[in-house]
Amino acid sequence: MINSNEQVSKYLDELNHPKKNIIEELRSIFSSVKEFSETIKWNAPNYAFNHQDIFTMKVYPLKVVQVILHRGSKVMKMSIEKPIKEDYSFLSWRTNDWAIMSFKSIEDIRIYKDDILKIINCWMASIKSNNT
Repeated sequence: MINSNEQVSKYLDELNHPKKNIIEELRSIFSSVKEFSETIKWNAPNYAFNHQDIFTMKVYPLKVVQVILHRGSKVMKMSIEKPIKEDYSFLSWRTNDWAIMSFKSIEDIRIYKDDILKIINCWMASIKSNNT
């Protein structure tokens, strides 16, 4: 299981946020995926694979909770293609290696849970293939 972080638990315990249920549900989804470590980055939960940050929540502004899909802080050669081929209404691309999942309600998370897990796994597979 995920290397759950007491700092993140404490952060969420103290968080006063109208979309806290979305943040906690997303954390639960990330907790179901092995190989992640969890920290706080940019004042929100962050998930790393092999010490490389790849998923960071963005919890402000308060109207939406976002998950930023990225390849860490090191500058890398940009992918020629997007690693996720399917289109999802909640996923928008900034570049071929930087995307954002956006959620306005807990129902979004529950409806798209399987798709969120697919995206997480595709992103991780892309990171693994680029690191070998």
